[in-house]
Amino acid sequence: WARRCVQETDSVFITKTAPEIRIETSLMIFSVLSYILPKRNDLMTEFELTLTQNFEYFIKTQIHAVVKARYCLLIGYYAERIFSLESQKDIYVAHLLFLISCVGCQDNETAVALQAIDALNGIFEDDDLTRRIQPIIFEIIKKFCEYIHTIQHPNFFDLIMDIVKGYQRYLKDKGEILIQILQAIVKRIQSEMSILQQDNKITNLAVNKCFNIIRAVSEQKAYIPAYLTQIETTLEPLYGALQTPERIDFDEDILSVISSFIKLSGQVTETQMKVFGPVSYTHLRAHETPEHLVCRLLLEKKKRTILLIVICTQYTSTQT
Repeated sequence: WARRCVQETDSVFITKTAPEIRIETSLMIFSVLSYILPKRNDLMTEFELTLTQNFEYFIKTQIHAVVKARYCLLIGYYAERIFSLESQKDIYVAHLLFLISCVGCQDNETAVALQAIDALNGIFEDDDLTRRIQPIIFEIIKKFCEYIHTIQHPNFFDLIMDIVKGYQRYLKDKGEILIQILQAIVKRIQSEMSILQQDNKITNLAVNKCFNIIRAVSEQKAYIPAYLTQIETTLEPLYGALQTPERIDFDEDILSVISSFIKLSGQVTETQMKVFGPVSYTHLRAHETPEHLVCRLLLEKKKRTILLIVICTQYTSTQT
């Protein structure tokens, strides 16, 4: 459409501004019109045709960053409305994969990554788009697992959270994919902790965001107890950090995760006992009723006391 403007208009804007500014402005105008344009089927047809015809231009690696960022914004605004026909499925998927690739942009294209993440946050939070994303969800997860190790943008981790919580119906039958996510998360936490220890710090935003994802997994019945053994094996390096609580700031996060595991599985696993075994028990008491088992573990390590209260519902006396 910008090319058509160049041919048909002889304004100062067209003749005096750089091509990327003209294209960026055109994209911004279409984004602003996103609440009006979909009401006109005739215009939407032309709009979709324009997107399809020019898509190859926008996915070029050498395209100006500001244009790429505006195109990410445009896709985010129209994601629910464009290419809804079955015959348009491939071009819709291509636009989603374009956003996914932009998430990995770095250096002078940081703004592109931020805009792509923002657009994807809106898309993943929209339940109506789940069906359209589902065919490529595992491809998306694979790419995100690669990004987890390096991406610094906090909102990126919210994308992982949205997938873990919003796509349970697909992940519950693909335990290995869920484990891949957690393995990448654990490696990121370990990497961040190594850097933090060098700087004599104990936490940062990336670590907090990673634990938010782990907690989300621990609270889903679709994953627990079905994949509890594999998940705890993956989390063992973090469990071990409880032995030196003065060096970490996520001890309560770990205990919260373990609490959720016990509550959903109705048991204390061998892995959990390995964690608590080396720690001196100052108090261990269990009060049992037909409906509830309340375990209170007061753990003391290096003058630090941690209270873990676990309520396991619907746990009968025969299961104690």
